[in-house]
Amino acid sequence: MAAEWTHDISYSPSLISVNIRGHDATAKNIEVSKEFGVNIAAEDHNVIRSIAGRYNGRNVDKISVLKGSGIASFYNAKQTKAPMLQGAAMNAECKLIKQEDQIGYHIMFVGEVIQISGDENKRPLVYQNGRYWELGETIVRPPAEIFNRIEELAMRYLRSGAT
Repeated sequence: MAAEWTHDISYSPSLISVNIRGHDATAKNIEVSKEFGVNIAAEDHNVIRSIAGRYNGRNVDKISVLKGSGIASFYNAKQTKAPMLQGAAMNAECKLIKQEDQIGYHIMFVGEVIQISGDENKRPLVYQNGRYWELGETIVRPPAEIFNRIEELAMRYLRSGAT
C-alpha cells in the first residue's frame, strides 16, 4: 500500500512507525504476520505510488497489477515475507514490536528494522497534499563558527544540576 505517514522514530534500535487505517488490508496483514516492509519509492516511481494508493488491497491484488503491467518488479525480502520494491530509494524489513490502536482513524505499527538497503543514486519520491514533488538541491550546513557560538551559549545557559 502507499502510506504517507511513515516515520523513523529511533536510530538505536532502528525503529520505523507506519500509520495505517485499521480497515486496510495492509493493517490486517501486519497484525497476522507481525512483520512489514517499508519501501521508500524513488522519484521515478510516481506511477507505482499512484497505483498503490488508488486501489484497496481488499479488492485488488495491487502487486499482481504492478507486476502484470511491467511497471514494477519486486524481490523476496531477506528476513521477512514482505515483498520489496525493486529500485526503491530505500527498503527496510521490519519486525513488529508494538501496535497502538485508535490513533485518529489509524493504527500505528512500530517495527524494528532487521534488514535495510538503499540506493544513494535514487532520490525519494515526495508526496504531499495530493501532489508529487522533487527534492531540491542539498542545503549547505551552517559554518562551524555558528555551531561554536551556539555551544558557548549552551554552556552559559546550562540549567542548575545539568552536566
